[in-house]
Amino acid sequence: MKIKRLLFYVTVMLLASIFVVSAIPAQTSEKPVVLSYAHFFPPMHLASKEAKDWATKIEERTKGRVKINLYPAGTLIPAAEVYDGTVKGATDIGMHCPAHSPGRFPQHMITNLPLGYPSTRVATLVMNDLYKKFKFKEVADTHVFYWYATGVAQVHSKRPVNTLEDLKGMKISGVGFSAKVCKFLGATPVSIPVSEVYLSLDKGITEGNINPYNVSKGFKIAEVTKYTTEASLTTTSFVIAMNQNKWNALPPDIQKIFEEVSAETLKIIQDDWEADAKEGKEYALSLGNKIITLPPKEMARWRAAVKPMIDEYIAELEAKGLAGREIVNEAFRLVEKYSK
Repeated sequence: MKIKRLLFYVTVMLLASIFVVSAIPAQTSEKPVVLSYAHFFPPMHLASKEAKDWATKIEERTKGRVKINLYPAGTLIPAAEVYDGTVKGATDIGMHCPAHSPGRFPQHMITNLPLGYPSTRVATLVMNDLYKKFKFKEVADTHVFYWYATGVAQVHSKRPVNTLEDLKGMKISGVGFSAKVCKFLGATPVSIPVSEVYLSLDKGITEGNINPYNVSKGFKIAEVTKYTTEASLTTTSFVIAMNQNKWNALPPDIQKIFEEVSAETLKIIQDDWEADAKEGKEYALSLGNKIITLPPKEMARWRAAVKPMIDEYIAELEAKGLAGREIVNEAFRLVEKYSK
């Protein structure tokens, strides 16, 4: 009897142990995928906030299976080297401004032409549609999440610019096609990244710059300029891309989360940059800066002055065996479509 009772108690204890063990959540041995994300925007800038929000959403939705460390302000890679650094694995993810790498991204530069973009939203939609249709080979060595455009560029200067003649000989900074715009308008172009514009203006190296209102507050450009001539000249685009090998190594379910978050972020960005441009303009006005609106006839002169850029761009692309006129015509069509 004692033996039976003992066996009964042992059986009960074993069953209880099994129940307790089964109730404990299974521990996973999977380590999180740790990724680096480099860009050149300062930590407090809108672009930095958007990059952080994007990374945070991915971390949350993957339930900690992915960890993304951000490196803003060029702390990991200089502005002009972010894309190639992404290709080579110096960073896993990069936010690159192709305009910082003249000649490296010929097809992409369509977005930087003075095509009459009325807003960030239109330029962003046009850029992404063009990428999907023409499959730009220049970024085929990475996995592209999305493109986005900043605000439409104006002329910010230390002295008033009311006519094309006022620009003649002025040292105006810009990157990529913005620098070319300076040349066609008669100014002396100085090609430098936006991160260096403040210092160049402050030290008198340049007399103005072609950038959207977003830089007025984000990069404090309004503090070293006194005037803004609203000419709606061009825009600047950015590409968020990932090292191809790192992308290929991600499980399909995590890749899906990256794509979903990127699509959501792209929609948010359009409104963010429009609001940011408005805030930048208000900031410039709060400092006493003057806004100059070009009369229709003068605006037409500016448009005529930069028009040859488009023909030059078409010729350059076609000389490289790339779609020139086709991509420009499609861009104009898309601008009209999204401007309605």
